[in-house]
Amino acid sequence: MTWMRESVPSSRRRAVRDILLYGVCGGVLIAVLKLTEYRFLVVEHSVEIYVALVAAEGPSSNLDAPTTSLLTFR
Repeated sequence: MTWMRESVPSSRRRAVRDILLYGVCGGVLIAVLKLTEYRFLVVEHSVEIYVALVAAEGPSSNLDAPTTSLLTFR
């Protein structure tokens, strides 16, 4: 039985292809995991995020000033 040897450029090309394939698959997997982690954090801590956004708005400094409406009635 005769073993056929691959040529050096062919095996190098195959190695580069395999490395790129693993890299792309790893990158996609990391992106999916990060998206899942982000969605989990937002759902898990939605109340805290809402409270922080409301608290960041703070109290209005012009409580005595009349409020102006964007809609004017004629």
